[in-house]
Amino acid sequence: MATKHYTVDLQNIDSVSETLKAIQNLLDRAGSGNGRTGTEEEHLSLVFGSQENGNFTEFAPPSWHLETQSGRPIPLTSEHTFFHAAGGFDIPGQIEETLERMGESMLMESDTAPLGSYAFVGLIMAGPEWIRPYAEYLQILKRFDMFSDTEETDGISAAIQTYGWTEDTLDLLAIRMFSCQGHSGGEAFQVFRDEFGLNDALEDDELLGAFEGALRREIEELEDADLESYFWSCGYDPRGGAPAQGEAGTPCDEVIWNLIREYLVLDDEDYEYY
Repeated sequence: MATKHYTVDLQNIDSVSETLKAIQNLLDRAGSGNGRTGTEEEHLSLVFGSQENGNFTEFAPPSWHLETQSGRPIPLTSEHTFFHAAGGFDIPGQIEETLERMGESMLMESDTAPLGSYAFVGLIMAGPEWIRPYAEYLQILKRFDMFSDTEETDGISAAIQTYGWTEDTLDLLAIRMFSCQGHSGGEAFQVFRDEFGLNDALEDDELLGAFEGALRREIEELEDADLESYFWSCGYDPRGGAPAQGEAGTPCDEVIWNLIREYLVLDDEDYEYY
């Protein structure tokens, strides 16, 4: 599959505003009005660095140590470097506009990475205020059926590993469980739950309430959804036996089983309590 690599010349980080304008101009040219770089098989990859005497030197990727929920190291690029730095600048609306344009361009950076995926990991590492815009970006990808099971887990992993469990990171987890579940979102949720300390965090009543609220929002926004399959993918089989209310064992399991009872409206005989 062909990839067009576009080098972005950044002489110094103070020119970040002009660089963002250059990216938007690039998107105008690359999209050619149809959201593609020319053919369905082409990708667009951004490479950031500086030009000197006709030689382009790519920025070295950051030295963070980040892993996905599966333990796979997150591959870092010069795009992470640039957007991590850009996140520290006061550029009202310009970064957000660029990211929105990247998402709506329907362009891919690789087989598994929609354009903007790498940018958001860098921004999330720059500050927690980028988590909510990232959640909005995921909704853009879902609208275009471009959600990636692999790369989009990187952003969620980066947020959780950097900031722990907060209302915003719990919101990302709820999105991953339902509207952006994809092929492996259920499995990803189980790893986040079991290996990233979710149940310990949900001992806090405020965080537990925030998680339940995020799950309700996701469930109610699904259209014509087979809710049973979503819960089943996350490890909760509504027809395979349910714990009695109050006896699920962990805060996460308790809130999810309560939602299963409420939203699936199964008859009592459909449950085999244990």
